[in-house]
Amino acid sequence: MMESGSSGSCSDVAVLSSLLHDSIEQNRLLVEELQKEREERRARPEGDYKRSRVQSAAVKAAVHDAYKRLKDAGQGGWDPSASFQSRRNSDVCTAVFREVQQVQQNLKECDVMYALKVYHKTFTDRRRREQRGEEQKFKEKNKRTERKRRKMQQRKKALLLSTNINETRKRELKAILCLDFMSSEESEEEEQEGSVQLIRRPLLPWLSKAAADAMASLDRKSLRRLSNKSKRMLARRITGPFSTTRSLPQSAPSWAVTCEL
Repeated sequence: MMESGSSGSCSDVAVLSSLLHDSIEQNRLLVEELQKEREERRARPEGDYKRSRVQSAAVKAAVHDAYKRLKDAGQGGWDPSASFQSRRNSDVCTAVFREVQQVQQNLKECDVMYALKVYHKTFTDRRRREQRGEEQKFKEKNKRTERKRRKMQQRKKALLLSTNINETRKRELKAILCLDFMSSEESEEEEQEGSVQLIRRPLLPWLSKAAADAMASLDRKSLRRLSNKSKRMLARRITGPFSTTRSLPQSAPSWAVTCEL
């Protein structure tokens, strides 16, 4: 009996060891993929600087907090009708920069000024949208884009961690794991079924069955990795009945496009 118990214990340890090894390997692959993406961003030409530069969360928070403190102290804020270089807005930027420097002296001036310029553009754009009554429409569009982006990242992760898809097939699938191939989820089509949210997902009329099935498979892989609590919090999604008017991406591989077009 002792030998049987010992054998069972060894078997359990072997299984746990194998699971731990698989988990470590999957995490290593994920880290390598993220590092590769960072290196690709850094290798972009200098001419793409404005488009590729990523704001530091710390700098962004420092600028926002400093601007709010000055506003609360009654020192005024930006004039949305004037340019960033105007006298009024330049004075505001100088005051915010000094306020940031008092709190965090280690931040670079160029980073702070870049964050100020982005914040000013966000501020003035929001005011213009509010005046034209377009702010709510803009928020809904951002919500849909963020859902598409989150869906894309989940599918990329599922593909990266998959152990039953060969490398050739992974390269093929990577070609369609971009925003152009993510179906929108119209927030204005959201409904409530009791306490469960229902989101209607429009059809992509040009997407082939092979590509749609591949996406669905990655979604299932991603879903299996969620905790039970996360699964319960997910909104239920159904496809159709309406189709999107989005045009076919020029970079679409032939196998991902329906032959009926």
